[in-house]
Amino acid sequence: MDVEIIKALETFLPVLEFGLQKMTGSERRIYLAEIAKRLGYGGIKLVNEHFAIDYKTI
Repeated sequence: MDVEIIKALETFLPVLEFGLQKMTGSERRIYLAEIAKRLGYGGIKLVNEHFAIDYKTI
């Protein structure tokens, strides 16, 4: 995983977490899966670690 991508994710974590607070369960899962997809290789692991969601759910 590119270091720049990790830093960008950490920069936007508060914004992403704010959005997640307003979502229901299914919306939240879809949103996190889309984030992981756009991050590319290693995205699932990053989302798993930062948002405490099982990788199988993503």
